[in-house]
Amino acid sequence: MEPSLKDVKASFEETGEKHGERFFIENEGQLEWAFRKIQQAQDDNDNQEKILAATKEYVEQHKANNQKTIEYMRGLIADYAELKRAEEPDYEYKGVLGRLTWTKPKHTIEQWLNRAISTYDAIGLDNVSALQNMVLENIDGASKDGRQNYQKLQLWFRSMGTMLRQSNVNVYATAHQIDKGPEFMNGRYEADMNAKTFNAFTSMFDVVGRLYLKDNKRVIELDPEQGNHAKNRLDDRKLINASELFQAN
Repeated sequence: MEPSLKDVKASFEETGEKHGERFFIENEGQLEWAFRKIQQAQDDNDNQEKILAATKEYVEQHKANNQKTIEYMRGLIADYAELKRAEEPDYEYKGVLGRLTWTKPKHTIEQWLNRAISTYDAIGLDNVSALQNMVLENIDGASKDGRQNYQKLQLWFRSMGTMLRQSNVNVYATAHQIDKGPEFMNGRYEADMNAKTFNAFTSMFDVVGRLYLKDNKRVIELDPEQGNHAKNRLDDRKLINASELFQAN
């Protein structure tokens, strides 16, 4: 009969040298027992690994079966929905656990722009500040790190700017203005947008300026030295009337 830990401890206390709570092996019988306990512990660890692997395999298989059930039921629901749609085009179901509705397909901004590019000679995008917020709302939470969401926002606007640049049509885009106060001699005004997103979008265009009222006329400041996000890569003008922005050929 294999001695218990209590029996061996008692044996140690009787025959071994005791130092506090630590005991020392003094004969080959105790040595053999120690090796046997190591082997038992190692075997138990191996067995626990097998149990864990089997449990994981069972869970994965159970989840796979549940997913098959979900997909099968969705297929049944889709078939029923098609049948009801043929009978009642406006059919709608709202239950405790789910709902069925038919909605018109949504057009993306890219689709609308592509249609406009093929139809018009000039495109106006009014209030890009609001567009930025809408885009950010759609991608918000896509990444746990909020900085990655803003990177996606910048890439989206750069992509749209590139598409508009390559379209060979005149593009006019506006954004809300932020007034940082009279204490800023230069760069007092800026677009109400994330700075990197603004730069990603406007980097594709030749003319960027601040539109404001002066002497009862709308003018556009194109001087980058004023620090108000302005540039003019077409000519040397620093200030123009808004009416001169687009001129008929």
